[in-house]
Amino acid sequence: MQLQYSLKKRLIIYISIFSIALGCLLVFFAYRISLEEINEILDAQMQNLAERIALHDPEPIKSQFDQAKYYHEEDLFVDVWSYTNQDHKNHALKLLVHPVQKAGFYTHNTAQGNWRTYVLPLEHYQIQVSQQQSTRQHLALELAGSMFIPYLTLGSSLRLPTLGTPDSHGLTGGVCKVRERIHRIIADIRLLAIPASCRRVAACNLN
Repeated sequence: MQLQYSLKKRLIIYISIFSIALGCLLVFFAYRISLEEINEILDAQMQNLAERIALHDPEPIKSQFDQAKYYHEEDLFVDVWSYTNQDHKNHALKLLVHPVQKAGFYTHNTAQGNWRTYVLPLEHYQIQVSQQQSTRQHLALELAGSMFIPYLTLGSSLRLPTLGTPDSHGLTGGVCKVRERIHRIIADIRLLAIPASCRRVAACNLN
C-alpha cells in the first residue's frame, strides 16, 4: 500500500512538472505569436492614419506625452512638424524622428523607452505616428499569460491530450484562441484610420 502511494505521489509530481513546463512553453509561443499579430495590425493602422492625415492638408500638430500616465494599445501619438522650424531638434522629450527621405517604420530610443514610429515625409512637413514598444509588449504578455491560468489548477480537470490537439494553421487550440482575442481587442483600433474622429489618438487636433 505504501509503495502504491509513493508511486502515485511521484506520478502526480511528474505530471505537475510536465504540465507547468508545457504551459510555460505555450505561453512563450503565444507571446511571440501575439506580439507578431499586434505589430502587424497596429503598424497597418499607423500607416493608414498617417496617409489619411496627409490627404487633408495637415497643419503642424504636437502630441502631448504624459510620463505619469499609462497608455494602452489604442493610444497613438500624432505629430506634424515643419522642416523650416526644425522642431525635431527642440522637442523636449526627443520623440520626433529626424527628417527622412523615405516613408516607413523607424525605431528610436528615448528616455521614455523604445518607440515604433511610422514616418511620412511631405514637401513641407513630416508626419509621424508613434507608439511605445512597451505598450505592445505588455499587451502580448497579458494575452499570453492568460493561457497559463488553466495550468495552475492540476488534478481531475487536467486534460493533457487537449493541449496537443492541432487547430487551424497547425496551431494548438489555445494559441488560436489568443490570436482570436488579439483581433477582438484591436478591432476598435481600426477607427483610428479616420482622422476626423481622433478617437483615443493622443493629442490629435487636426483643426
